[in-house]
Amino acid sequence: MNEKGLLEFPEFDNVTKYLKSGERTGCCDSSTLFTALARSKNIPAMQIITLGKDWVKKLDRGEEAKTESHYFTACYIRNVAGDREWVLIDSDKPVLDARDVNLTKLKLEDRNLDRKFYAFAYVRDYSDIEVDGTKIDSIENMRKILYEAYLECDREDFKSKELGKER
Repeated sequence: MNEKGLLEFPEFDNVTKYLKSGERTGCCDSSTLFTALARSKNIPAMQIITLGKDWVKKLDRGEEAKTESHYFTACYIRNVAGDREWVLIDSDKPVLDARDVNLTKLKLEDRNLDRKFYAFAYVRDYSDIEVDGTKIDSIENMRKILYEAYLECDREDFKSKELGKER
């Protein structure tokens, strides 16, 4: 750690070296980096923290389960008609060519991102997230926050309203 209490990675003394290294650290890091890069180009961006729906279902059944969540990025960009809209981007997926890029229109009011993930936090800055006095400043605190989000999430969001079945 340096004098500011931050972890140091001397082998990655700048972002360019990190990106060229091919190191993969996970969705939280890739989403944070992608969000920062988008903002550096004046593209409004935020991170979305989710609960894994399978994890929630396991907990509801009383099963012990490893925490499942995922971080996405949302960018506010122009569509082909020239209108701005929020678009969901999974920056943790490998992209080999343009066919691997999937931009999904994001409806902020619908917390069901897809069949696998339920959004519980739209984060413009980590200082925005605090649950019962717990901030996201460690993996352990993140697990506590995910569990609190699990306790509070609306189980109706996990069912398809059209079919009355689970998504």
